[in-house]
Amino acid sequence: QWAVSGHLYRRRRNFKTKNYIVVRGIKLKHFTDKDLNIVEPTAITFGKFDALHLGHQATFAYLKEVAAEKNLKTLALTFNPHPTAFFSKKSTALLLDPLEKRKLFASFGFDYYVEYTFDEAFSQMPPQAFMEDVLKRQLKCQALVLSEDARFGKGGCGDFALAYNLGKEIGIDAYTLPNLMQDNGEKISSNRLRSLITEGDFTLIKKLSGRNYSLNGYIIKKENFDGNIEIMPHADKILPPAGCYNTITTIGEKQYSSTTLISNESKIVKTTIKNFQGNISEDFVVIDFDTN
Repeated sequence: QWAVSGHLYRRRRNFKTKNYIVVRGIKLKHFTDKDLNIVEPTAITFGKFDALHLGHQATFAYLKEVAAEKNLKTLALTFNPHPTAFFSKKSTALLLDPLEKRKLFASFGFDYYVEYTFDEAFSQMPPQAFMEDVLKRQLKCQALVLSEDARFGKGGCGDFALAYNLGKEIGIDAYTLPNLMQDNGEKISSNRLRSLITEGDFTLIKKLSGRNYSLNGYIIKKENFDGNIEIMPHADKILPPAGCYNTITTIGEKQYSSTTLISNESKIVKTTIKNFQGNISEDFVVIDFDTN
């Protein structure tokens, strides 16, 4: 078990393809394979969900309303590996590492979280087949919520109009909602969040995502702990510019004021807890970059 963002976070293996992720008592069923067979009827949204920003969260809130009206389970569908990484054959810079993303989906109150295998066969699947085979047959979709600019299927040729019209034929009610905009009229997007991280603008990151930018990882050396922490974040996680930052470090269920050093010389992140006294029993930490 780990403590993530100050909350107990458990992951318990159940079957080969299914895990349960628990955040604050909310249990999320997590699947990672293809050819699934969800039994319960679902309301689904799908996408890359790179940032899980306020625009994504607005979609999730609308999905939950639709699901409640129709007595459906909520399901978030994303893809592994990341489609950009699949097509480029290179690693993709991540706004959220896999652990952060799973934890957040659980905290949003989803019933199911599916990381569908993105391979050559899937990349060539027409949008009609995606809706009929993956959404309807495997995931038991009865309602679908998409952003207004969503694209899916081979070559990205599927859009909301196709989803709406085909959905009427196969028993999927399709819904959409406008993109969420910033005060300056610019769409809230994952690309915008990427830029803000590289600029170190933690205040605007929090405004557009609803949470602090954070890093997490296991303490590299816990013996004779004196308040100095070194962690190795996920290799593909986007880091802010080199510098020393005021942070809040969470270990177990305790939070500490800290300073964190980001270096151009190493991927290891070094954090010092201010005026640390005592011992620690956990070895997983979350470091939130303070906006105050």
